[in-house]
Amino acid sequence: MPRRLPTPQPRSVPALIATRVLLAGLCVMAMGAVAAPAGAYWSASGSGAGSGSVATMPAGQQPSASAAGRDVTIAWTQSTFRGTPLGSHIGGGYTLTRYAQGESTPTTPNASCATTIGGATATLQCVEAGVPYGSWQYAITPRLSTFTGAEGPRSAQVAVVPAAPVLATIVRADPVDDHAVGDLRLSWSAVAGVSGYDVYRRTDSGSYPQTPLNEAPLSATTFTDPGSGLATGTSYVYVVRAIAGSPAVQSAASAERHVTPTGRPGPPATVGAVAAVGARVDVSWASVPGAAGYDVYRRTAEGSFDYAARLGGATVAGTTIADTTAVDGATYVYVVRTVIAGADGPIESFSSVQSAPVTADGTAPAPPTAVSVTNGPVLPAARCAIAAGTRFINSAGQTAVAVSATLPVAEPGATVVFSASTPGSAAVSGSAPAALPSTATLNLASLSDGALTLTAYSRDAAGNVSSATAMTAAVRKDTVFIPVLTARYRGGILGLGATIDGAAECGADVVATKGGNVRSTIATSTTYEINVGSLLGSGGWAVTATDPAGNTAVPITA
Repeated sequence: MPRRLPTPQPRSVPALIATRVLLAGLCVMAMGAVAAPAGAYWSASGSGAGSGSVATMPAGQQPSASAAGRDVTIAWTQSTFRGTPLGSHIGGGYTLTRYAQGESTPTTPNASCATTIGGATATLQCVEAGVPYGSWQYAITPRLSTFTGAEGPRSAQVAVVPAAPVLATIVRADPVDDHAVGDLRLSWSAVAGVSGYDVYRRTDSGSYPQTPLNEAPLSATTFTDPGSGLATGTSYVYVVRAIAGSPAVQSAASAERHVTPTGRPGPPATVGAVAAVGARVDVSWASVPGAAGYDVYRRTAEGSFDYAARLGGATVAGTTIADTTAVDGATYVYVVRTVIAGADGPIESFSSVQSAPVTADGTAPAPPTAVSVTNGPVLPAARCAIAAGTRFINSAGQTAVAVSATLPVAEPGATVVFSASTPGSAAVSGSAPAALPSTATLNLASLSDGALTLTAYSRDAAGNVSSATAMTAAVRKDTVFIPVLTARYRGGILGLGATIDGAAECGADVVATKGGNVRSTIATSTTYEINVGSLLGSGGWAVTATDPAGNTAVPITA
C-alpha cells in the first residue's frame, strides 16, 4: 500500500512555518536517499491554522509497441496526478523496462529510452533504436521526483525481426547416379546480424510446411535440395527466412521463386531387334517426344550391359541402328536410353525394356536338293521330240500350279522362294515356309506356252540366301492345239483305199468315226493320214484330235 503522510492538525502560524521547514528538510534528505516505492506527496499553502491533502502516486498504463526494422516505438497514455498528466509535474514522468519473451528479468532499454520521459501531452512515446532481434514486451513505471509508482501491465509482444533475405538464384542441376531428378541449388543474400537461415518448399498447388527443409539453421547462404526428394515434372516454390535472437525469431519470407527441376526423360516404350543378312542385327525403338537422340547398349545372352560403351560409339539421331559388329551365331539383347540436353551435358533416361534375345546369323541356309511341278498330265512315251515323262500345264488361265522343293533340313523361320518362266515371258515367283518338303502354288497365267524353267532357293529369317536349284524334269506349258485341225476325205474304187488326211499338231491322237466305225492315227509331223479302207456306213466321217498336253481340236467332218 502507498505510504501516506498524516493529515496535519490546525496549528498557529509559527508552528506552521516550523512544520514547513521540517518537511522541506525531510524532502532534501529524501532526495539524497534511494527513491521509495509507491508513495504520497503532501502539500500545504496559506497561513494560519488549517489542514493539508495527501495525493497517491498513480500506476502505469499498458503501453503499445510497434517495430520498424530494429526501431521500436513505445507509446502510452499518461496517468493524472492531482488533475494533470503526471509528466507535466516537476520531476514527474515515466521510466521504461523491456522484457524478453517469457522472461521475468527486466532489461534497461537503449539510451534513447533509458531516461525518465515526461511532458504535458496526454500521450507520451519513446523510440528505442537498435533493439536486438527477438520478441519483446515493454512496461512503464510512473515517477515523481524520488517517488515511484507501480509498474503497469506489459505491452503485447513486439517482434524485432531481421530483414528478409533475397532469394537470388535457383540452379537446376542435372540428375546424377541413379536419381531420376537433378538437385536444386539455392543461393540468397546475407542479412547482417542473423544467426542462420531456414528454407521452405511447397509445390505449386500445395502449402508451406511448419518445419523447414534444413534440420538445423543454415549458417551459409546456400542450400542444395537433393533430387532424390523431388519428382519429375513437378514445379516447386521456395522461400528463405533469416533467424536471429534468443529465443529465435524469423524474418519475413523472401520473395517466392518457382522452378521445375531437371528430370530424366522417359525411355522408349518398345525396343525390337531382328537378325539381318550377313550377321547384322537391326535394332529399332519407339520415338520419345523432345528427345535429342538415343543411346543404344548391347549385351550377350550371358553378359551385362556396359553403359560406358554405346553401340556405334555415338548417340543415334533416329530410331534405328544396324549392329554390324555382331558375331555370327552369338545371341544379343539390346536396351535404348533417351537423350536430352542438360546444363552440364547430355542427360540419359533410364534403360528401356530389353529387346527379345536375337541371334546374329551370317550363314546361308542349305539349298533345295530337288525342285518339281507336282500337277498336270505326264507324257507316257516320247512323241515328236517330246521326251517321255514330260509334264504339261495345259490350262491358259491356271492360277494354282503346285510346285515343290526338297530340302536337306528345314531351318526354323526360313522360306523357300520359287521362280518360274517360259521363253519370252517375265518370271513369276512365290514362296513357302521351309518344310520337308516345301510346297507352294504359282500363278502361271501370265506365262506364254513353252518349256518351263523352275528354280528355288532357301532364304533364312536373317535374309541370307542359298544358291538356286533348277528343276531337272521336263515341264511344258501347252494350252492351245496348233495348228488348226483340218480333214479331207479321199475315196477309192468302191471305197477301197479311201483315206482322210489334213493338218494336226505333231504327236496328236487323231480319230475318225462313221456310224460305229472308228479309225485313228498319231500325227508324226504337222500332218496326218488315216486309211479308212472300204468301211461302209451312212453319213460322213467325224474327225477329232487331242495333243499330248490334252488340248482338243475343234471337231470337223469329212
